[in-house]
Amino acid sequence: MRKAIQARTSEDHDAAKRLLDAAIAADPKFAPAHFHLAQLASAKGDHARAVKHYEKTCALDPRRVENWAAWASGLVELRDAKKIRSFKARLDRAPLAPPQRLHVLKMLKPQPKVGGFGAATKAEANQMIRHLVDQDATKALALGRRLLRKSPDAALLLNAMGSAHALAGEFEQADVLFRRAVERAPDDPSVHMNYARFLLGQERFSQALVHLRRSAELRPGVAQTDLMTAAALVGDEQFESGP
Repeated sequence: MRKAIQARTSEDHDAAKRLLDAAIAADPKFAPAHFHLAQLASAKGDHARAVKHYEKTCALDPRRVENWAAWASGLVELRDAKKIRSFKARLDRAPLAPPQRLHVLKMLKPQPKVGGFGAATKAEANQMIRHLVDQDATKALALGRRLLRKSPDAALLLNAMGSAHALAGEFEQADVLFRRAVERAPDDPSVHMNYARFLLGQERFSQALVHLRRSAELRPGVAQTDLMTAAALVGDEQFESGP
């Protein structure tokens, strides 16, 4: 599991999936492996598969509100009204406190995106994301540079370019771009989360913790689980203390 987390942090999605599949083969009831497979599927845009693994995670570990919040977020992306109704019925029977259920229900509302991709079209933004998922740094950098000329302050574009430079091994440039993205969109949880994952890969753990906690404040549930991921990765109890 530790190796899978390290692979995911390094954006080696194929290796992470192989390791997580192996973990589930060894123990089909290992909830964290299902959770991380769900996140990998979500990153690739396969929201149906993500929801399937989130559902399994909640069945195996129903007392953790973070699992239910992640499942709710996946359903928002899937936009399946029938599955959302079924989810609400399951949530009513979940072993959670009433305030926790209320929090999860709020997660079913689409979250506003701050900063955006600027003047990029939806097709261009999706293509940029696809290049990153495919770990094609050359194409991502070429497209990103063209888009940045039109929208030099677009937070999500800056964030994506940070990931592209990190894939290319250009870590100083990546750090500059991630920081610019945070400055442009300080209230976007995804911007903080992506920077935190980069910092974890660079073993800059105390800095990563700052952005993990900020992301958790802005988007409780999913980010809280990443705090636990950080704890598993570095073996440091301070990561488990929360915001």
